[in-house]
Amino acid sequence: MFASFEPLTLGHLTWLLGKKNLMELFDVTDMLGSLFPRTGDSEKDTISPFHRSIKDWITVKASSCVYFVDEKFGHQI
Repeated sequence: MFASFEPLTLGHLTWLLGKKNLMELFDVTDMLGSLFPRTGDSEKDTISPFHRSIKDWITVKASSCVYFVDEKFGHQI
């Protein structure tokens, strides 16, 4: 999600996480609470971080430690 150039659709995220359907995906996204809101409940709706500070935190190794996401590597793959 952090390496994506645009918000991910729920359908794409379902596939990426190996979920069978949106209900399985919602089990995961509901745990994220309001940090990653969905624009709706269909496969074409999107999910993205609520605020830029979440991305700023997780893409800096010194602040995020084990949760670090290498944005540049994500762009490559």
